[in-house]
Amino acid sequence: MVSIDPNDAGVYTELNQLQKLKSKSNRDDPEALKKIAKDFEQIFLSMMLKSMRDANAVLSKDNFLNSTQVQFFEEMRDEQLSLEMAHEGGIGLADVLVKQLSGGLKKAPDALDPASLSDRVDKKPLSMERLNSPVTAAPVAALQSFLNSTEQQRSFNVANTAAVSLPERFDSPEQFVSALKPLAEKAARELGVEPRVLIAQAALETGWGKHISRDDSGQNSYNLFNIKADKRWDGESLALDTTEYRNGVAQAERASFRQYGSYQQSFDDYVSFVKQSPRYRQALAQADDPRGYLDSLQSAGYATDPRYADKIYEIAQRPLMVATLDTQVR
Repeated sequence: MVSIDPNDAGVYTELNQLQKLKSKSNRDDPEALKKIAKDFEQIFLSMMLKSMRDANAVLSKDNFLNSTQVQFFEEMRDEQLSLEMAHEGGIGLADVLVKQLSGGLKKAPDALDPASLSDRVDKKPLSMERLNSPVTAAPVAALQSFLNSTEQQRSFNVANTAAVSLPERFDSPEQFVSALKPLAEKAARELGVEPRVLIAQAALETGWGKHISRDDSGQNSYNLFNIKADKRWDGESLALDTTEYRNGVAQAERASFRQYGSYQQSFDDYVSFVKQSPRYRQALAQADDPRGYLDSLQSAGYATDPRYADKIYEIAQRPLMVATLDTQVR
């Protein structure tokens, strides 16, 4: 995260905040002009991000994952983005303002007045025509490039974490949680569930990573969720003895399970398995409620153990899970 001077850490998200910059414009000073221009650029970026969100709002109107919590954290993220962009060089708007106004610095000190700058900005919502206009096209392109690079960097960080050699077996619940936390958080964002729900489910299925299934040669399957290899699966698989409940009675059976090349692939396949199966739609509709999600997952037939949801929920409430993974999905 960018280091910011505490004296400059205010987040200017509304045009009326420009009045707070007036005190900085009372000096015939080039440095004051640069500071005001940078702060004004931050306001512009905040407005642009908000307009872009508003333009896409219609696409997520009926999306059950578009909760008020998600919107709240998106606004917080946008504010942080505008703050970081402005303090890391921005999109060039501040430089343009300085160049245009510095020539008249001695002649027209009032040009430093942020209120006068705000009068030069069209405050109407950004339309597609305006976004493509010569005046805004370059800043918008620069902003989109920054957003894309930010998402790419986050994806790189996740992939880089996944590339780190994780243990074949885990020695303790603490190691299991800390090692798989980045992968669980990524999968949780895609499903809309809490990361600890996924960690708890994997913990139940594998005994905290100590009993991950292996083939006859000892090759790790990396199958953290014990998803079976039915006719929809065209990857590697292995046959194992398992316990299933039929009419409430436990009995031993032989079944084929999916085999992956990494823990990341296991999480990715779990996400696809749940999202692409119509029978789990009710579970996804309650993704923000751990108890409801797990109950629906069990009712839909994910597992035959009558206490499957109870066991996972109990694990998710343990102090280790709450302390390490007590964060809502963003």
